[in-house]
Amino acid sequence: AFHTFAWADLIVPVNGTNSLNAGYQSLACTQLSVSGELNLNTGTLATIKNSTINAGGVVNGHSGLLEVNGDWINSGIFNPGTSTVKLSRLCGVNTINVKGVTDFGNLTIDSAGGKLTIVLPPNTNQTVSDTLSFVGNPKNIEIQGGPCSGIRLLEGAKSVGQDANVHLAPGVWIGKTPPAGCSGGHAAIDNKGVAPVRTNDA
Repeated sequence: AFHTFAWADLIVPVNGTNSLNAGYQSLACTQLSVSGELNLNTGTLATIKNSTINAGGVVNGHSGLLEVNGDWINSGIFNPGTSTVKLSRLCGVNTINVKGVTDFGNLTIDSAGGKLTIVLPPNTNQTVSDTLSFVGNPKNIEIQGGPCSGIRLLEGAKSVGQDANVHLAPGVWIGKTPPAGCSGGHAAIDNKGVAPVRTNDA
């Protein structure tokens, strides 16, 4: 496979276009900032620290992979295709803040190597159209946020690797339908204010 390593931030400026080649490119824990257009194609952009899609910026996921080891900030447009965004802790960051609203194709949360906390913005639904995957030790994954911080599985989407050991803070939910009182919600909620979550919410 083709591998390249970058030791500086990858910046796609306004009116700029960057299209990845097939293969693997590491940012070596530097930053990704997109104000123009980034096309993943079939490539892998790995070991990103913070990933920012600025207002007016566009990322076309195609069937590529983005591996983010810091904050995920989306103020622009993310067209997922069948791509995967992987949130992990390879850059020594134990907490990843998700900012904005993103429609993911595949979303992987990987706690390999230790505890990983994902913080979702309040009153938002991140969506997944294919597979939400939990990798590593489920006991090391905590999802914080609230009120009404959700990861919504769209029709046909599934969750794998999730069990009762994945800790959801009060006000955080994962599933097909938002809980009552949240945008689009009609389902019953338990006494903690979060929707019941099954290992496979199909």
